[in-house]
Amino acid sequence: MGLEGVKIVNLKNKKGYTPAQAKDLMKLLTEVEQLSRALNKKGVKFKEFIELRDTKTKKLPVFKVKVEGIDQFIYSDKELETLSKKSKGELDRVELYEAKELEQACGKLEKLGLDLDAFEELEEAAPEVRGAQKKTAGKKPASGRGKKSAAASGGPIFRLENGKQEEQAHSLSGLLKLIRAHARRGLQIQRYKGLGEMNPTQLWETTMNPQTRTLQQVTLEDGVDAESMFTTLMGDQVEPRRAFIEDHAREVRFLDV
Repeated sequence: MGLEGVKIVNLKNKKGYTPAQAKDLMKLLTEVEQLSRALNKKGVKFKEFIELRDTKTKKLPVFKVKVEGIDQFIYSDKELETLSKKSKGELDRVELYEAKELEQACGKLEKLGLDLDAFEELEEAAPEVRGAQKKTAGKKPASGRGKKSAAASGGPIFRLENGKQEEQAHSLSGLLKLIRAHARRGLQIQRYKGLGEMNPTQLWETTMNPQTRTLQQVTLEDGVDAESMFTTLMGDQVEPRRAFIEDHAREVRFLDV
């Protein structure tokens, strides 16, 4: 939705994407957007995080560690172990589960002639993050780490052609916003707390139609564990539920509120 009648042209190589490529690109950018939000909830700014990608290994940091009030980014368990030995007390760390998926996204975007550095319009990195990276490396940033890509120059990187109308996007996220704007034209968006609030026609169009619906099979590998989890999250006891949320709040990636 949103791609009907629209052609996306990469202004870097002047090539247009096929409908299948455009669809894959939108799906990929949506996933990156969700990962970006998850990082922001952990106190990690997406643009600054992407700039920390090692240009040689293509790896992103997998831990954010606070030492003496300064955020440091760690690329492996071995680096974390070394830092732990040097530290006097217990490290305040956050595991960045999103790093692996973002590395995969980088590879897919490169095949489409794109760079994840251009997801948002580039700005200067905050001084405290640069300092944190220097601190992480010991003396100065390791070769290939924390360097900006020359991907984006600030100009438009996409052109959207829709009949006689043309629009430009200066970033990957900007492209996603334009496509969504196209998809919303002429639509009325409604939200329901449950399927029972829909009328029969809406229920058929959105949920029951075999031609368009999506079915997912859920398999319980451990019935006892599943029952315990269900009781914790849906039971009458508030304290276990609160404790579970506090313990796992930083691990949340996709939250619909």
